[in-house]
Amino acid sequence: MRKMKRTAIALLGAMSLAACSPGMYTGGGWAHSAGEMDNKASFAFSVENCESETLGHFSLNDEGWKVPVEMNGHVMDFGELGEFGDNCSFYALLEYVSANPDYPGEGHAVVCFGNEGEPAEDAVAGNIWVSVQSGPFEAYENYGPIFGNVQSHGCDS
Repeated sequence: MRKMKRTAIALLGAMSLAACSPGMYTGGGWAHSAGEMDNKASFAFSVENCESETLGHFSLNDEGWKVPVEMNGHVMDFGELGEFGDNCSFYALLEYVSANPDYPGEGHAVVCFGNEGEPAEDAVAGNIWVSVQSGPFEAYENYGPIFGNVQSHGCDS
């Protein structure tokens, strides 16, 4: 737990120095649950930062954790970590709303994605790291391989 908190602090510091390449980014897939390993945590996102403003949305669901995590929200900031990334190529600062009616509320999270290209179906495509900073899922943390993909796309001319 302490290691994850230190990693979150280091990641937030690195993000302030990170270069944010203009582009569109999409991704989705699943990772092992932060709770029960035989369950899956699914995620999906789409982000565009071609203009001066970052626009995007995301979802994350992990039914295997001690409290079913169901969140949807928008991306406040997104970019590439470049040389600062350690198994983490893209970062996202998120503002979410709980979609779990038993745990209502809003909060913030940091998500980092590593990417190893286009995988075959059910193949590892990098890593995902999630740390929820506030709200109804504040204690949620997850790190592990992604089964799916994360892609960067150029901006439309």
